[in-house]
Amino acid sequence: MVSESRAESLPHIGYDREPDIEAPRRTRRRPAPDVPERDRSGHGTTIRSGIDLSVSGIESTRRQHGITPERLKVLAFRSLDSGRRDVLEKRFSATVVD
Repeated sequence: MVSESRAESLPHIGYDREPDIEAPRRTRRRPAPDVPERDRSGHGTTIRSGIDLSVSGIESTRRQHGITPERLKVLAFRSLDSGRRDVLEKRFSATVVD
């Protein structure tokens, strides 16, 4: 507890009380719409047929360009300088695609 003489010597800053602000009223939200019936097996069939079509297209394109899947290796590099590219192309007879 602070004595009265000590309390008078403490510098105080006067401030006005802020006016009371009413809280914003909540509005009722609309209920969520009904979830439509889902045809999961049909959706899976559609995705599967799309994947099969893509794979067959890739395979036919590779055959047209003379690429055999047994000899195909895909490597991903973050960066490839000219020295590394030359080594891959000359030493390993690799084809580098940007």
